[in-house]
Amino acid sequence: MIGQRVAAARKLREMTGRDLADRAHVSYSLLTKVETGHVPATQDFIAACARALQVDPRELTGEPYRGQTPASDRADAAVAGIRAVLLGDDLLDPDAPRRSLASLQPALATAGGLRNVARYVQLAEALPGLLRELLATAATIRRRGRAGSRARSR
Repeated sequence: MIGQRVAAARKLREMTGRDLADRAHVSYSLLTKVETGHVPATQDFIAACARALQVDPRELTGEPYRGQTPASDRADAAVAGIRAVLLGDDLLDPDAPRRSLASLQPALATAGGLRNVARYVQLAEALPGLLRELLATAATIRRRGRAGSRARSR
């Protein structure tokens, strides 16, 4: 399906396969295999083609996906929040209070429990906030570690 979208976007821009392969810095052979569905598209391939075609990668992946039920729509909507945190698009508030790693353990256990009982919608909705807190806590721990190593080196 992604290959078909890549081919359609390429043709809409009146580019040949060789043109796109050259601009995306991928082999022509790989491009044709992905476009025909013989090889799955990797994230790197999608990103390279999106840059070369000057489109958002979501145009090639077909996201955001629409679910078959309201629950799957909720889960799919939560994926955008998870993606924003992981890609750094969702900037951390430097003044926000930080919980210690120990105090995050119950939230992590809850997330693990949701996963274990296949409550994926609730898990997907909880993950952006939990990931944000974990990243902020990790950044605080790293800063403390660097400050401590500087003090020891003096």
